[in-house]
Amino acid sequence: MEAWLQGLMVVLLFVAAAVSLVTFGLRRRYARGTAPQHPAPVAVAAPDLPLAPVSANGAAPRAIPHADWWPVVQQMPDRFPHTAVLGPSGEGKSSLLEALARTRAGLLVVIQPNRKAGEWAGIPVIECDDDGGYTTIAATLQAIRAEFARRGGAMKHGDPGPWLTIVWDEVPLCMRKLKDLAPDLIVDLISAGRPRKMRAILGATSDRVGALGLGGYGDLRESCAVIRLGAFAVAVDPSTQPAAYPTTVEVVGQIIPVERGPILSLRRAALAPQRFWTPPLPADTEEYRYQYRAAERAKTPDMRLDTDTDTDTDTADTVPAATSKAAQRQRDKIKKALTSGLSPTDIVDIVGGNRNKAFALVKAVQEEVEREPAEPAIAQLEAD
Repeated sequence: MEAWLQGLMVVLLFVAAAVSLVTFGLRRRYARGTAPQHPAPVAVAAPDLPLAPVSANGAAPRAIPHADWWPVVQQMPDRFPHTAVLGPSGEGKSSLLEALARTRAGLLVVIQPNRKAGEWAGIPVIECDDDGGYTTIAATLQAIRAEFARRGGAMKHGDPGPWLTIVWDEVPLCMRKLKDLAPDLIVDLISAGRPRKMRAILGATSDRVGALGLGGYGDLRESCAVIRLGAFAVAVDPSTQPAAYPTTVEVVGQIIPVERGPILSLRRAALAPQRFWTPPLPADTEEYRYQYRAAERAKTPDMRLDTDTDTDTDTADTVPAATSKAAQRQRDKIKKALTSGLSPTDIVDIVGGNRNKAFALVKAVQEEVEREPAEPAIAQLEAD
């Protein structure tokens, strides 16, 4: 009987061990899961973040490998539409921002007031003006706000457009300089950007909520994967201090130590020019006027001056005469351009050819236009 009981106990122990192994495997499988795929240039399966950092025998938690957490931040806009990268100066924040931008799918626009040499190679960057002002950055933020509004209307009828990522470094600086524009845009993007397929990657050298423009809206950080670097990572998780590059990712209030990975190589990834989102240029900028002139010149080649006229090419003493139907049509086009609001300088650029001859013709037509409004009035006075 004793031998029979011992045998039964051995069988039960084996069964219990097998059940434990199966249960552990299922729990691990469903805890990690499989992330929904979102098109991205990084061809890596995107596992879910584990519920807790892995540790063994009471040792410090082991950092999550780069290959496990990076795709989650990049490829899961429904769970983590936005990313905040926080770190003291010199801890690699700009390099990480660039690596995130270059390995994310969709359109891209980059705002960095003070770009350093060697950063963002081959990518257009919205920077401070030459005099240190913020008018260019302000115009870009206004264009992003207009795109936000446009997509809000478009999403009512279907797809609002391709994913657009706004990479915005030095956010606290922009908050101070553009306090009437930047904070509201940040709140709009974080709170309602995802359904519009707009994502934000924000960079700051401060770990305060207000640094990201979310003062009073701290709960909006739940929509962000917050990546802390260096001393900021050590402050929230001291176990990262021995690491060469301390890094943590915070998602939904959970702080997880991670390996930073091959950031330096990722920040050199090439991007196709069609990936760049170009904000519409304000009509009062010189760049807009230049592009407008080029477009008008391409559309209206018949506005160019007739090179067969006998006018001296080095002086503008002789005004080209409208001695043919082609020349008259040209003068009519110039008159129409003047009355539509284009300046004589703009029209001279559109006309092309010898600048002195073009300016003389435009000036003559302008004088005709200026006389025209007065002639009906004079005729009316004479009739009276």
